[in-house]
Amino acid sequence: MANSYQREIKELYVYCVEACISGQKEIGLTIFTAKVNDANYSELVDSYKNNRDKISFWVDLKKSYDLFNQTRVQPAVKFLPDGTHDVN
Repeated sequence: MANSYQREIKELYVYCVEACISGQKEIGLTIFTAKVNDANYSELVDSYKNNRDKISFWVDLKKSYDLFNQTRVQPAVKFLPDGTHDVN
């Protein structure tokens, strides 16, 4: 499976390089570390139930994932001083 992801990442990288060469100044990109659907989210939270920091991360990632799937617009994520994230 890793080889499939490696090919996809290489392909994405080539598209980004070609866009830059063609004059594009910015490339908005959102990559989620996992499909954070309800079933996977429950499993992730259960896996990290003893680690508040990681649960906080998955909670914030779930907000971002759901927002993206509803709007198909890249969410704006700010990293806050306390280690949490502000997802818009």
